[in-house]
Amino acid sequence: QLGGDYVILSPTWSVEQADEPKITLKPGTDLQWQDLMTMINHVTMTGQKTMLNPQLNYAQGANIFYSSAKWSQDWKSSWFSQYKRFLFHNADMAKIMEVDGFIINEPSVPYLEYEQHSIDTSKIPRAFSAEQWDEILAGVRERYNGKLIGVVTLSANNTHIPTWLDQVDVIYVLLSPVLETQDESVDGFKLFFDSVLNTRVKPIVDEYNKPVIIGLSSPSSDRAKFGFSVSNEFQLLTPDLSLKDDPNLELQAIIYSAAIQSSAERDWLNGFISRGYYPYLELQDASSSIYRKPASEILWFWYHYLLNKAP
Repeated sequence: QLGGDYVILSPTWSVEQADEPKITLKPGTDLQWQDLMTMINHVTMTGQKTMLNPQLNYAQGANIFYSSAKWSQDWKSSWFSQYKRFLFHNADMAKIMEVDGFIINEPSVPYLEYEQHSIDTSKIPRAFSAEQWDEILAGVRERYNGKLIGVVTLSANNTHIPTWLDQVDVIYVLLSPVLETQDESVDGFKLFFDSVLNTRVKPIVDEYNKPVIIGLSSPSSDRAKFGFSVSNEFQLLTPDLSLKDDPNLELQAIIYSAAIQSSAERDWLNGFISRGYYPYLELQDASSSIYRKPASEILWFWYHYLLNKAP
């Protein structure tokens, strides 16, 4: 109803840590195959297109998982095989349901050590190697012939630009930086986003010459100003996690207004996504979900205006 062309769905499997890593679909926690098919069909019936962005649930917590001392060579080999199986399963779904895009990212990026605001995953034993990514991408291509979308992270904690972006069709930039501006008006935040897009996103466009879409996650609280890692705790999957914060719906709306206006002025950007959307309840809380919040009215206007859609 906001007028957007796409809906990104994030099917999950759960990660457990025992003698070896185990990634499985856990009923009651992860969306089952038939339920995901039903959801994709519902999106299609509304006249929109679907992208799949497979994600992991960490039973013991992601930080505990990636800081574990169990990362022997056999452990890492098992982890790679399990993650590859998880992606291939969802790539099969993407093909069967003819979704418009399949999003791939390095799962460990939010939890890796970083230096000077950037990550070199080739030096991190928890990340997949270039050869492993070649195998993953080749396997996905064998199963799915739609748009393959690679994730770039531009967050408060780190920047990660995968070395394999030349093998994808579209680049998806997850944008959650520290909002470094004293002027908290729409114009003030817009100047900030102008700078971020020109200095941190445009070089990616110039280097890879591929379509680029922006994914914004901004909670409706004062925490929005401080930026977050790509898997930030404020991009909430359940509303009860935001009860500890006082909501600031106006700030979220201002940030969205500034970000989408800045994006719309750049013809080298191809899309704008609202991340952390929770469609099940109307919330007036501090979560990232914009459903029925003032920020959704901002997106409704700009989506209809930019896409030339009748109200």
